[in-house]
Amino acid sequence: MQYDNAMQGGVVTWQEPSGYRRRSTRFNSRPITIIFNHDEEAFYKTRPSWSLQRAATCVPPIRRALNRLGWRWHRHGDFECGVDVNDIAMSCLILSPNVDLSVGIGSTNPAHVSRGSSFYKYEVALAEDGKYDIRAITRSIQSTEAKKLAELPNVTLFHGNPYDEADLQKAYKGVQLAFANTNGFAIGEKAEIYWGIRMYELAVQNHLEHFVWAGVDYGSKLGGYAAKYRCGHLDGKNKVTEYLKSQPTSPVAWSVLSSCPYLEMLSENWRPKEDESGTYVFAVPLGDGTVPMIHLEDLGLYCRWIFDHPVESTGINLEVATTHVSLNDLVQKFQEVTGKPATAVFLTPEEYFTSGYERLDVDKKLGYGTDGSDKTLQTVGQNFIAFFNVWRDNLAQRDYPLLDKILPTRVKSLEEWMKKTNYTGDYKPVLIDVTRRNFPIKG
Repeated sequence: MQYDNAMQGGVVTWQEPSGYRRRSTRFNSRPITIIFNHDEEAFYKTRPSWSLQRAATCVPPIRRALNRLGWRWHRHGDFECGVDVNDIAMSCLILSPNVDLSVGIGSTNPAHVSRGSSFYKYEVALAEDGKYDIRAITRSIQSTEAKKLAELPNVTLFHGNPYDEADLQKAYKGVQLAFANTNGFAIGEKAEIYWGIRMYELAVQNHLEHFVWAGVDYGSKLGGYAAKYRCGHLDGKNKVTEYLKSQPTSPVAWSVLSSCPYLEMLSENWRPKEDESGTYVFAVPLGDGTVPMIHLEDLGLYCRWIFDHPVESTGINLEVATTHVSLNDLVQKFQEVTGKPATAVFLTPEEYFTSGYERLDVDKKLGYGTDGSDKTLQTVGQNFIAFFNVWRDNLAQRDYPLLDKILPTRVKSLEEWMKKTNYTGDYKPVLIDVTRRNFPIKG
């Protein structure tokens, strides 16, 4: 067999044996040749004259040549072909379930798809220039929340349950890319592990190209699995991440985008409370520790980078953040940016929940979409006390030079974020809304 990997006008040419099926097609007048069967080993075994050794020398140069042109791989039936991603709008499925509304396989909650929420920012970043067509799964197409998502360009609503295998099978049809962001708060740790793994398996079964999992910091592992760091809503996602690390990156590539607490939470459940003297009191129980925090708009752009750069992003866990934040940082930058007086109170996580700074019902089970009978479920208090212990003890780190390289325009400091968003410390709903059905909030 002979081939020519000299790329002229975006064409791959090669000399195939007689009887070999080849298809050519055109996108925007650029010819594309389908090159080889996606199951390379099986293909060459059926043709004894083509050794696996010769296959190994043929296929990689073709892939590398296409990669240099900015091409990536599409599958058409039993074949793969090179496609210029600048010419074609890729079909993308976002998987991001909560209880009622799903973004791809994912979702918003019944109360709000806040325009500041993470899944909304993922969609904005992927939909903004028309490169990706997005399929958003929702249990209620007519809901206000679903309609907000549908207002974005290139977003199509798909009526289905993100935690139902038959619906997932339908949702995957015709899709090349998947982003999965499950909601352990709603379904509990065990179900999150099951569905995270199953979503990946179904992606492989349906011949997707790239599966991206939304992860977080693995507090338990970073802390040597000490009981004080046992946080179900962190651990569940990371057990899926560990599973993905054991999987091959071909034919279905996988990546993990690990996030952290959102800076926008400083306008919601982590916002300062104004006391009688007009002083703003920050009480997030960080002790002397620091917590990595991320600007939601940048989080969406990191997601976009992963899909736009599959060669660089395949097989990695990209841990993102804007900056590490301490209580003293919050007070200092808040005063400098807003001119308002501020102070901090240093509470333990236990004191934080009993002092009225959070309205969470610490005695309820975390898994508010379940009946709470599963004995493996933690209480809200157990979960979030461990959650804060991870940050108090500085377990989570970031490679900020790498993040600067990936996203040079990113927000790089707490002060920059406050100025960009006109931060005032006043309430703005982002994640935890009191109207959220079944969420463990007091009152």
